[in-house]
Amino acid sequence: MRKKLIYPVFVFLGLFLFSGCSVIEEVSESVDYATTTLDYIEQVQNFADEVPQMLDEVVTDPTVLEDIEQKLTDLKEKTVEFNEMTPPEIAQEIHDSITKYSQGLETDLETILTNISEGKFDPNIFETEVLQDLKSISQFLERVQNLQ
Repeated sequence: MRKKLIYPVFVFLGLFLFSGCSVIEEVSESVDYATTTLDYIEQVQNFADEVPQMLDEVVTDPTVLEDIEQKLTDLKEKTVEFNEMTPPEIAQEIHDSITKYSQGLETDLETILTNISEGKFDPNIFETEVLQDLKSISQFLERVQNLQ
């Protein structure tokens, strides 16, 4: 009789632990996603803060263009990484919203980098398209922080 009771108890405990691991894994994925996304948004914000001054400096110091190009390349790489991420289910809606702007940013960054390599740098593109994408991405900071 005692053996008959032990088996169901172990089955119940096994199922409980298994489902508990799933919940823990889901929480861990959510925290990892939030951390990675916050890093991305912070890099976007930093870039948005630095660009206006760098654009002013490039007029008088053409060597600043190399710094701008490096920052553009770094941001583009981070943007591509973010766009290719698979978010946890709980963050899918936020990820899709951010990705919408990130894809536009990625395209703009690619265009600017191509223009720089061809010697056709136009600082005005930052004012019209890039800064708008950067601001749009930055608005998601608080929502992502709530995932942690």
